[in-house]
Amino acid sequence: MDKVFSDEQIRELDKKLDPRFVSNRKGGGNTTLKYLQGHDAIDQADRIFGYGNWGYRPLSCEQQVLIDPMTGEAVGVAYKAQVELTVRGCVAPIVEVGSQPV
Repeated sequence: MDKVFSDEQIRELDKKLDPRFVSNRKGGGNTTLKYLQGHDAIDQADRIFGYGNWGYRPLSCEQQVLIDPMTGEAVGVAYKAQVELTVRGCVAPIVEVGSQPV
């Protein structure tokens, strides 16, 4: 069976993400949230897989109201999305779910 990814692509995928691409923002409860900005994720996928050799498709997106368990009051919202990632040559797409409180 032919390899889907080149040795160089596998090396790149196995590398730890360059800290320059990790952004931070203040989260609830005096926490710091780390995230990858969309344009950086796209640039890295283009660099590793080649322009036009990968894609994504949103499968679902829903808003969830965050309720304070002590008071029962709405204290914010979160968005939960399911996204399918495809890479040319891969047999099956990868589906992941992510959520982000706002």
